[in-house]
Amino acid sequence: MINAHSNNQRWLSPYQRVHEDFMRACKDPQETQENILINYLMQNQNTIFGKKHYFREISSYEQFVRNVPLRQHEDLSVYISQIAEGTQQVLTADPVVAFEETSGTNARVKRIPYTKSLLDEFDRAIGVWMCRISKNYPKALRGDLYLSISPPLKKPSLSPQCKIPIGTGDDLSYFNAEVFPYLSDAVISLRQDENMDSDAFYFRTIERLLCSQLSFISVWSPTFFLNLDKKLQAYFKRTGGQHDPFVWKDVFPSLSLLSCWADAQSAVWMEQVKERLGDIEIQGKGLLSTEGIVSIPFQKGKDPVLALCSHFFEFRDKEGVVYPAVDLKKGEIYEVILTTGAGLCRYVTGDMVQITDVYENIPCMKFIGRSGRQSDLVGEKLTEYHVNQAIAQARRMSSINGCVFLCPMAARQYTLFIESRLSPRMMKEFACVVEKQLRMNPYYDQACRLGQLESLDIKRLPNHFELKMIKFLCHKFNMKEGHLKLSSLYRLGELDELLKKTAWNSRNMSLDVSMTTTNRSCL
Repeated sequence: MINAHSNNQRWLSPYQRVHEDFMRACKDPQETQENILINYLMQNQNTIFGKKHYFREISSYEQFVRNVPLRQHEDLSVYISQIAEGTQQVLTADPVVAFEETSGTNARVKRIPYTKSLLDEFDRAIGVWMCRISKNYPKALRGDLYLSISPPLKKPSLSPQCKIPIGTGDDLSYFNAEVFPYLSDAVISLRQDENMDSDAFYFRTIERLLCSQLSFISVWSPTFFLNLDKKLQAYFKRTGGQHDPFVWKDVFPSLSLLSCWADAQSAVWMEQVKERLGDIEIQGKGLLSTEGIVSIPFQKGKDPVLALCSHFFEFRDKEGVVYPAVDLKKGEIYEVILTTGAGLCRYVTGDMVQITDVYENIPCMKFIGRSGRQSDLVGEKLTEYHVNQAIAQARRMSSINGCVFLCPMAARQYTLFIESRLSPRMMKEFACVVEKQLRMNPYYDQACRLGQLESLDIKRLPNHFELKMIKFLCHKFNMKEGHLKLSSLYRLGELDELLKKTAWNSRNMSLDVSMTTTNRSCL
């Protein structure tokens, strides 16, 4: 790429104003959030949704809460269907320019309306993020950039009734049109209309990377990077290029930063990513979902901050009490609730965050998992959050760092799937810690005491199983990889098709009943 550094300065320049606005907003976050809410209400008071909820009469947050109940996607499905049929002024006065698809708690595809206002809200947060990269990692923006939200493997389509596009096009559509001409010259990207299979996508991406002065990579999942790394190794073997062993710094000497998910389930891959990168820094992403952007990396070495200027934010604690963004407490865990420029109003996202610090007057937060996913075979009421906590505790006491998840394979028993080369004894010790943590849930413990649930089975996963699972679920639900949210907890039958096709490394290992009774220590 020619003049990448010059182009980077040109597209970054308009974002300096966005960054300055954000810094001013940090001085009075309450006023910033109130203004965003009032603007939504004024703009959308004559929509179908606005008239039903008396937007015209709302002048405060308290009235907003009284008039508008919390919503999930199924509560908005009637409105979204009207939009898809061509009805105007449904959720927003702003026309819907596209639908994006994402998975829900039960992995069924949900359609999310996109408007220019929503894209502007994404752009404001991305602009602040990019300015902070320029400040905190100046070398990252001196060369060519590889930005990928999701690979272009899914064919674009149109809503049958009103021909609204399903999918926003390529990844650069999230950026402001003002910066697009300069940004497009500096970014290595494959467009959505390039129809290709998975292998062709990876190899064409690698060919473009190798012809660049690559300085920054932004991908969604660390597993995507690791898959790209395997294809890079295969590419060199096929073409006689770089010899093993090598790390990315050997191949791309200008590369200085990788941005990817680093929290919750993604954390288990970070050591492997570091080994393959070499002397290259990693920045954990903020929380960005199809519905909206919640947090953005800001201070080097710190958790992301709330994307204060993008949407109106609320947060629900474990007792079900809902708070505006200015009333959050450090150390507490909350579920994110969004009101956005696309008309999602008091939308319960299911994303759980923990408040870890405060910058100026706005919260820093860490994504810790999803709230809505549950499994309930016999009344044990297991949640993904609880399973995440149990697995995290077991990881702290062991050297297992591969893929781990829980899935019932029978009506009265869960199987703990573990990707590890460790001995059966060590895997049993790991599983025993998980079981002990699960039994802190009184419903799960009672089910075990009453013999309704048997002790955990343990099964060793083949290497790179998670990559196969991602491909399987995306194909099953016709989704982009970047929109799939992997879980640590799956329900009975949910993975049967995949698991039946898997070549297992060993037979199941069951925990001894004596190891899981509540009057004994697991280890």
